[in-house]
Parts: sequence; C-alpha cells; structure tokens
Amino acid sequence: MEPEPDLREFANEKSREVMLLRKLMEYKLTEEDLPPDIEFETPAELDTALRLIRVEKQLAARDQQPQEEPVDDTRPIPKSSQAPVDTGGPTSLAPAPDTSSPDAMRERALALKAKGDPKSLEEARWLLLQANYRDPSKVMGRGRGGATVEG
Repeated sequence: MEPEPDLREFANEKSREVMLLRKLMEYKLTEEDLPPDIEFETPAELDTALRLIRVEKQLAARDQQPQEEPVDDTRPIPKSSQAPVDTGGPTSLAPAPDTSSPDAMRERALALKAKGDPKSLEEARWLLLQANYRDPSKVMGRGRGGATVEG
C-alpha cells in the first residue's frame, strides 16, 4: 500500500512557485538571477529578496558600462567653436536712444497722434501722461491752485 501524497503540501508548493514566478515578472528578473538557496516564508520576504537582487543587478550593469572620460576644463577652446550667446539684448554697440525721457515720450506721442487710429491715440495719451509724470519740471501739488512752489 502506497502512502497518499499530501495534496495540501503539493498545492502550497505550486502556489509558492506561481507567486515566485509572478514576482520575478513584476521585478523584470529571470530564474537565472535567483540564488539557488533562496528561501522565503511570506510574500514580504520574497519582495525584499527580489528588490535586493534587482538593485544588485542594476549596480553590476552600471559597473559594466564604459566610464566616460572626465572633461578637462583647462584646455583652451578654439575661437571657431565658440558660438555667440544670445542674451536678448541689443546686438549693436551704438547706444539706444533714451525713450524714457519726457521729451522723447512727447515726440513719440505726437507721431502716434498723427496716425489718427483709436489705438494710436490712446497710446499717445498714455505716453503724454507718463511724460508729465516723469518730468521733474512738472511738480504736482496738493490743494487748490495746482502746482506749488518749493523753495
């Protein structure tokens, strides 16, 4: 009379194999990556062991890659390889006209007023207001009579 195989033990062993294979696929590992003496009792222990194996495999792959040579910053770079850098400023060396002076603003407002379209007229009004605000000869006073004289 042969002893009957324990079906529970067989089912547990097969479920452990299935769980191991699923976890291997999840961590993108193969059976060859596993050590022959791997032991685990719980799924958490298996997760920890497989994470460790994956990290070790990634480190080994990183070590196998050819190392880049360090860049020697002390050697001179030829002028022909240096492209000009666009910093967004003016490209000429001539000084830009001072458009923030009150007189320049008034001149620009007159040019805009000559166009006659509503947008230009509104911009001309704003330029005149800004010119008057920036003009040091136009002192805005408080009270009733307009400008006050300091002095």
